[in-house]
Amino acid sequence: MKLKMIKLVAIVAICIAFCACDEIIDPDISNKKVSLYSPSDSVTITANTVLFKWNALEGAAKYRLQVVSPTFSAISSVLADTIITNTQFSLALNKGSYQWTVSAINNTAMAYSDTLSLTVALSGDLSLSTVSNLYPTNAAASKNITFIWDKVFSAKSYEFVLWSPSWQSGSIVKKETISTNQYTITGLSEGTYAWGVKAINDSTETPFSNCSITIDVTNPLPPTLTTPAEASTTNSSSVTFQWTRATDTGSTLFDSLYVATDEQFINCIVNRKMSSTSATENITTAGTYYWRVRTIDAAGNKSEYSTHTFIKQ
Repeated sequence: MKLKMIKLVAIVAICIAFCACDEIIDPDISNKKVSLYSPSDSVTITANTVLFKWNALEGAAKYRLQVVSPTFSAISSVLADTIITNTQFSLALNKGSYQWTVSAINNTAMAYSDTLSLTVALSGDLSLSTVSNLYPTNAAASKNITFIWDKVFSAKSYEFVLWSPSWQSGSIVKKETISTNQYTITGLSEGTYAWGVKAINDSTETPFSNCSITIDVTNPLPPTLTTPAEASTTNSSSVTFQWTRATDTGSTLFDSLYVATDEQFINCIVNRKMSSTSATENITTAGTYYWRVRTIDAAGNKSEYSTHTFIKQ
């Protein structure tokens, strides 16, 4: 009897433990509410960039921010409908009326916030604003680049600066004051740069907004396939594919791995984008397989394919 009681207690304890784990991983948040922090309801903002903030909700894995104009009951435009994991999001807005809301999400439930309103009434004081949506960023496969950014209310001109190799470090490649929100430079050399822009009027200016860019117009070299070796045979259903990348001084590299049952790669059973140079796949059907890899850089330049075959017994 005592042994039965111990077993019963153990089973109950295990059940409670599993329930506790479930509660930790996917708690029911549907009866909770997301608390919006800033901007407060019905506030008027005189800057063009609004920082939306809310309090973290216990049990939430991510949040959905929605910003519309002018109201959710009469939407003329959606300014944001984005999923993020943190509790704040910066957004550039034009003059006008807006409403916003935040939903908390996990794998099993959602929680909602109130809907708050705000008005953006931009002033001529540019020190309260920022230049946003700079493009391009990261990498470009061209030596001729048109730099673009959002217009800033009450700006009369923009100061554009291009540095190499990084922002305010090295040397200035180009510095111009222009009246439009874009600027084109041709014949840039391959390499790393940082570019920035600020808006100016008669009495005030924004701070510089800046980002980095790599000019990369060179195709990467093909990778070298190592495993499975060409025309090799394997009895295992777990096949590891390995290769090495050639040295490259351009933008960030990744690889595309393909495995197919035909040499035209029409019947692909594996098609993966790889940041690493190794992958293990489950292949159970006997036959001849074809696998290939090519390297692609962040600018979109692509190497030739390297291709091998192997036999699964």
